[in-house]
Amino acid sequence: MNKLIIIFVITFVALVVGTGKTEPQSKQPRYPNELPNLRLYQDARWNALKPYISTFDDGVKLLGEPVRLFDYRLQRYDWGYDSDPDWTIFVDVLGSDPDLTDSVRGRVVHVYLNPKKRISLVGADFSAFKSYSYTDSRDPNVGGTVYYDKFGLRYSVYAKDRPDGRFHAGDLESIIYGPSEEETAKYRR
Repeated sequence: MNKLIIIFVITFVALVVGTGKTEPQSKQPRYPNELPNLRLYQDARWNALKPYISTFDDGVKLLGEPVRLFDYRLQRYDWGYDSDPDWTIFVDVLGSDPDLTDSVRGRVVHVYLNPKKRISLVGADFSAFKSYSYTDSRDPNVGGTVYYDKFGLRYSVYAKDRPDGRFHAGDLESIIYGPSEEETAKYRR
C-alpha cells in the first residue's frame, strides 16, 4: 500500500511539474501602443528615465546639461536637449502637485519629443487611444488633438496649419512619454 501511495505521489508530482512548465513570457513593452512608424522608446537613450522615479540629475547624467530652446508646444523658451537630429527633447520634472504625494516631487514625470521636421499622422490608427481636443486662448492658431492611452503615451497632433508654415493640420506636434494610469494611482493622495 505504501509503495502504491509513493508511486501515486511521484506520478502526480511529475505530472504537475511537467504540465506546469511555462515558456518565459516576453516582456511587455512599457509603451505597447506606439505607432508603427514612431517606435522610439525601446532604443532611445533617454528610456532609462522612469516617471516618478528618475530625478533631474539622472537626466543630466544620461543626456548632459540641458540648454535653452524654444518649445513650440508651449510657445516659450525652456530647458531641453537639441543633440538629436530629428527631435528636440524636453524632460518635465514634477513640482508640487496637490493631487500627488510629496514623494514624487522633483521626479521626472514626462519626456516630450518635439519633431524638428513634419511628420504627418493623417490616417494614423489611434483606435487604442482616447482623445481630447484643446485650444490656446492666447493664440487661436494653436490647438489640436491629444491621443492618450493608459500606459502614459500621448501623441499631440496639430488641428490647424501653423502660421509660420512649419507644420500643417494633422502633423505631429509632440510625443509625450509619461507615467501609466496605474503608476499615477499609486502616488495619488
